[in-house]
Amino acid sequence: MQAEAQLTDKQKKVIEGVVDKGMTQTAALEYAGYACPNGSRGVFSNPPVKKAITERFRHAEAHLKLNREIVLDGMMEAIEMAKIQADPEVMIQGWREVGRMCGYYAPEVKKIQMDVTHKRLMSQFETLSDEELLKIAADNAKVIEAEVVEVKETLKNTSDTDALLNHVIDDLGK
Repeated sequence: MQAEAQLTDKQKKVIEGVVDKGMTQTAALEYAGYACPNGSRGVFSNPPVKKAITERFRHAEAHLKLNREIVLDGMMEAIEMAKIQADPEVMIQGWREVGRMCGYYAPEVKKIQMDVTHKRLMSQFETLSDEELLKIAADNAKVIEAEVVEVKETLKNTSDTDALLNHVIDDLGK
């Protein structure tokens, strides 16, 4: 792997820990002998290290003949086996992993596009004072209709839910 030629022994050990041994970044830094693993996370920002990690993963992927579709098929088979064994916890873990692989946990990006009319309206609102804006809001306020039922003092402390509900229903019928 050509990207690894310019790396230090510690950096090579970090890459081995992450790619070959499946370690977390902190564990790989400790494995490589970094004195302060949490302070050494900059190792992973180093372009040659990033390139070497990517190359190693691609090499492993090609060697094992893996791709996203094969991995997803394997996850689906495992979920089906968990379903047959009636193990919902394992099923949920499997589906969670499938969701991650499909990108369902990525943050949603919402774009708001404004045309000329919206921009003109927005500029008009920006020129209004707070009082004028409050008046517009008050004029367009929606009224919520509701019904208030008063519970008699004797029923407030009751633990009999059925009695309380029957009393409320009776009061509503009046």
